[in-house]
Amino acid sequence: MITLSIRAKVIGLVLLGVAVVTSVVGASVAQAFARNKQTIARQSLREAQAAYQGLVNGDVSKLGATGVTLLNSTALVQAFAERDRARLLQEAERVYPQLVKEFGITHLNFISPDRKIFLRMTKPQQYDDVVDRVTLRSAMDTGKLSAGLELGKTGFVLRTVRPITTPTGTIGYLELGEEIGKFASRLKAQTGFDLGVLLTKAGLNKADWTSTRAALNLPDNWDARAAVVVAQSTMLNDDVLSYSAELTTLPSDGLVLEQVKSDQATHMRGIFPIADAAGKTAGAIVVLTDITDLNRSVESAQKTSLLVTIALGLLLSLTVWLLLDRLVFRRLSAMADHLEELSLRVAGGDFDIEAGLEADPRKDEIGRLEQFLAQFLALIGGTLKSLCGPGNQP
Repeated sequence: MITLSIRAKVIGLVLLGVAVVTSVVGASVAQAFARNKQTIARQSLREAQAAYQGLVNGDVSKLGATGVTLLNSTALVQAFAERDRARLLQEAERVYPQLVKEFGITHLNFISPDRKIFLRMTKPQQYDDVVDRVTLRSAMDTGKLSAGLELGKTGFVLRTVRPITTPTGTIGYLELGEEIGKFASRLKAQTGFDLGVLLTKAGLNKADWTSTRAALNLPDNWDARAAVVVAQSTMLNDDVLSYSAELTTLPSDGLVLEQVKSDQATHMRGIFPIADAAGKTAGAIVVLTDITDLNRSVESAQKTSLLVTIALGLLLSLTVWLLLDRLVFRRLSAMADHLEELSLRVAGGDFDIEAGLEADPRKDEIGRLEQFLAQFLALIGGTLKSLCGPGNQP
């Protein structure tokens, strides 16, 4: 069985303490970094969600103002009132290209009171189909402007529906809309975050989705995910947009996800739901915050703190060892040598040992022990001397 000296035990305990402290410091730094990343992701999520809502509100105002301007055109309103589709198309074509080019408005529809499309500017030859959308029903029920996001066959459309009235009453409804295909790039320009838009497949049509993607020279990604499709992304790699849970389970203020690595970059991810005009979750926006530089800085800080902790631990170990050696072990060694010398003198018949006893003048624990031993040995020496005096010599 190996027996360790007290020196070895003390040094081992000190080194063990250094290892424990180093581990605790490393774990604390890692936890602090993890909390910091969570805070950054949460803040990014809030900023992106606020920016998104700001874009929606701004575009609703834009669409609403555009509708007011259009309805100020007497010729446009009169052609619709008289149900002159050809003249209405002619009047609308005066402004529609400009609306598309300057304001991104992609939908301009005139709807009759029986909810049938009277004129659809994207496809003038297609009409009389019945519209059953929340925004139209809301405008019909309230007689006021209605706005909201609605999931169509190929994606989200932000729509506003406004009643068209004349002195004789409501003659129909003006519907303006814009595809949110550029929302991700607009949000990135505003926030600096990379983003991706996910849509639920339940409200989409696979054939329409595939044909639309082909028309835009985009790959067909319908089968890439089970329940959702990536409508748009500012990332080259859509894998970082993965989310396996149901979008309907997302909390209204979003959720912070795990970090991912892509293209030699590290991102913290967050996701928040997109509600349609009926208040149902029909999609979500994934927010990616680049923490690559932060990651490298913290990793460097972790390494530095680890090295510093180890260096301080070793320095502490050396200091403790030197102090113990000077204050304890050397004195105990000297005491042992002294006692061994005295025991040899006694064994040789020299009982006059009082002259060789010198107690340590320091009043610490070892000093008191040396004083006690000195008094004890003096007592023993005196006793032996009296017992073995001249008359009692062996």
